[in-house]
Amino acid sequence: MREKIYARNLEKYGDRLGSTIDWLRKQGKTWDEIIESASKPGVVRI
Repeated sequence: MREKIYARNLEKYGDRLGSTIDWLRKQGKTWDEIIESASKPGVVRI
């Protein structure tokens, strides 16, 4: 299952561990939006 998750993340975000700050910023997310989303564990908002 981990390998499937890594493959999905790599395809979607270009990084096997998921979205990066650079990826989020390129998507137009503000620093405040990134911080707010990161501060809510278990909630996928991005």
